[in-house]
Amino acid sequence: MDIVFGLHADAGAWPDHGGTGASAAGAPVVGPNGLIGILETARGLGSPSPPSVVRIAAFQAALEQLSSGPRFWDKSLHVDGWATARTLLGWRDELVDAGWSSDGNWVEHRLADLAAVDAAATELLPGLTDRVAAVVADLGESPALPIQRIRLIDAREVHSAGWRKLLARLEACGVVVEQLSPEPAARTDTALRRLQRWMTSGQPIDGEPDGSITVARSASAALAAEITSPERLQGSRALSECLQLAVNRDVRT
Repeated sequence: MDIVFGLHADAGAWPDHGGTGASAAGAPVVGPNGLIGILETARGLGSPSPPSVVRIAAFQAALEQLSSGPRFWDKSLHVDGWATARTLLGWRDELVDAGWSSDGNWVEHRLADLAAVDAAATELLPGLTDRVAAVVADLGESPALPIQRIRLIDAREVHSAGWRKLLARLEACGVVVEQLSPEPAARTDTALRRLQRWMTSGQPIDGEPDGSITVARSASAALAAEITSPERLQGSRALSECLQLAVNRDVRT
């Protein structure tokens, strides 16, 4: 397989394959969940990714189990249990990504409290960071993988610690990891080309507006998504010239 990997490609990407023609087999463009799914399938690991609400509910139940003793989250849990569980679960997942384990003898009281609730959360299903850590551990003996190359959309240094460790482990397994270098595709004499140069290399934006860029604002992300949807633009000249920016899966222009 020849994989293109982007941190935000789980919600979709264009082009949707890494080949050079109209279509390609074994050349997917994937995000974090997609890449972990491929690796888990190759190694016989894992299970379907659980919905976030299921994990939050399990973590909230564990937090409430520990309500008998003083914990740093007590007041917040009393005011809004769901939001508190969601925030603390996010902290726990970030710690796991950095290599943290609840098995350690933690002295700092917040880490000790998080370790206690993590141990109590027996119904908590593995999140993405847990799955990454499990794949990293499984690749410890450098097994053969059905992946020849992974091309990175995002710079390697912006990946979190867990993902950088996984990329290094994949290289140890013989997988080539390369950085993609996007090139401006617009005509050289347009403002759009100057904007693309600035986005890819930081070159200053100079020159006059020429109509190749339109900045649109919307009252809501849902309205922007409806107006700029491919179905609405189908057959129009704007379809090939419309840039859609997705922030947290909300489409905005």
